[in-house]
Parts: sequence; structure tokens; C-alpha cells
Amino acid sequence: MSLSVLSAVFTGANQSGTIRPYGVSGNQRYNRIPNSQLSSLGLSNALSSATLYSSSTAHNTLLLFGMPQIPWLSFGDYNGQFLQLTNASSGAELDVNLSAYGFDNAPTSALLVATRRGTEFRLSFRDLFLSKWNTVIDGKLSSEAKRDVEPVLT
Repeated sequence: MSLSVLSAVFTGANQSGTIRPYGVSGNQRYNRIPNSQLSSLGLSNALSSATLYSSSTAHNTLLLFGMPQIPWLSFGDYNGQFLQLTNASSGAELDVNLSAYGFDNAPTSALLVATRRGTEFRLSFRDLFLSKWNTVIDGKLSSEAKRDVEPVLT
């Protein structure tokens, strides 16, 4: 199995503590890293830094997902706030401390994605639907109610 992208997550700042590498092979698009896997390794809500290694075949993109720590409530995998890190074939590794982004000890699940490996189209949900959304909502509001903020899609 040849790797297209490789990343590593760490429990300590500055790439220290427990390390766990993750990769995406040349015939995969992404690698799912669910909370059950992070929890079994003692890494859920315990990650503090990451390294995204450069790739000659793709952009290395790591999406870390986190939710507020409420012991009795689970939001499921790949939900809530997220931090996207991308090493765009720079030729050098990208080392990141999650505290710099307010995400220290926050990740509960992750996706490692090999992006820009071939033809890829990125569409903005906001650009495609915001105008239509606002038109429909504004038409449904009564004369006593008004929309004063833009919607947030998560």
C-alpha cells in the first residue's frame, strides 16, 4: 500500500507526548478517525498538536472535530466546531499547535483527506443557497418579525 498523505497527532504541544500516525493510501480519498478509535487510544479530547507531512501527489488535509465536553451527552462523529489544517504540497512538513487556534484538547473525531489529487470541484453551499434561503425565510416572516442575521450552517 503506497501512501498518498500522512499525518500524525500528538497529545503534547510541539509534537510531544503520545503520537498516532494516520495515512490515506493512493486508492483512498480519506481516512475516517471516529471518536471510538480516539477514545480507545486515550486520544479523545487529548490532542494538542499535529504534523501534516508534504505529499507530491495530493494536498494533505486534516479536519479535527470537537464539541463541548459534556460527559453525559454525545454529539456523534464529525459534528460541531472544526479546525481544518492543510499542507498544500509545500515540500516541508507542517507542524501545528492546536492551542494557537483554541482547539487544544478539543478533537473528538477527525478526517484525513487527500485533496487536490486530481480533478476536484469545490462548491460553496453559502454561495449557492444563501440568496434563495433569505428570500424564502423573508417571505414566511410576519410583519412583526424580521431576520437580522445571516444563517449559520454547521
